[in-house]
Amino acid sequence: MYWIVVSRLRSFAKDEIRILREVFVVDRETRENIKCYSLGHDALGLALRRWKLVQEKAREKIMASSRVFIAFGVVMFVFGVVSGLVPLVSRYFDLPRPTGGCGTCFLIR
Repeated sequence: MYWIVVSRLRSFAKDEIRILREVFVVDRETRENIKCYSLGHDALGLALRRWKLVQEKAREKIMASSRVFIAFGVVMFVFGVVSGLVPLVSRYFDLPRPTGGCGTCFLIR
């Protein structure tokens, strides 16, 4: 089991991967150099970069969907204003009342 862990640590410390970094520290009692493995800044940078890309994609999706909802809201607002103005205009100018299914279509009889 020990050798499996050591081989994994060594593979994570390779230059191609750089998740871990080999460092040597001095033992206080024996004054010997001891090989240790430290979490490299490259691993943190890679995780932060991936997180940033995921956040940017999520933000783009939110912005795209909000544009669709805003456009739909504008269309519905314009439709509401127009359908509210038709009866007012017809009363003001003494036009025939609209008849039909939607209430805004002029079918003069």
